[in-house]
Amino acid sequence: MAQHSLFGPDFGTIQARPHDSQYRRLKVLITVKAAPNPSEAYGETVCVAALSLNLDNPGWIRLYPINYRELDVGSKFNKYDIVTLEAKPNTSDPRAESWRPRSLEDVIREKFWDMMCAPDRDTIFYVGNQQAHPRSFIVLGVVYPRRPTPRSRS
Repeated sequence: MAQHSLFGPDFGTIQARPHDSQYRRLKVLITVKAAPNPSEAYGETVCVAALSLNLDNPGWIRLYPINYRELDVGSKFNKYDIVTLEAKPNTSDPRAESWRPRSLEDVIREKFWDMMCAPDRDTIFYVGNQQAHPRSFIVLGVVYPRRPTPRSRS
């Protein structure tokens, strides 16, 4: 059995970035966690370098942005930890190894805005209040069925 090189068949080649922007599950070995850097767009973020543990696509991976201080205790990681995460190719960065991790904000946006409030949905919010707080309302439920498509009569 041949030993696979951790850096691919040729050390000098860079793995091609996937052409689509779909999230993928990555298993990586964290090697470097940079010092926090303030960002207007993302808050205080870190850049992380890792090695892909996927033998079909080995090589270096750059993960950015990661708001490390705001991660919950179960999601924080150390150097040399093996981490599984969802990420997509970072299309705003020309480097082939650059990936953008899925954040909680992305998950919420996809579920509530892109899916539940999509133009092809009739979104209905059920709201209510408590007798003790008659001027405060809370969402009790949400229904988001597809809008009916008009059928032509022949």
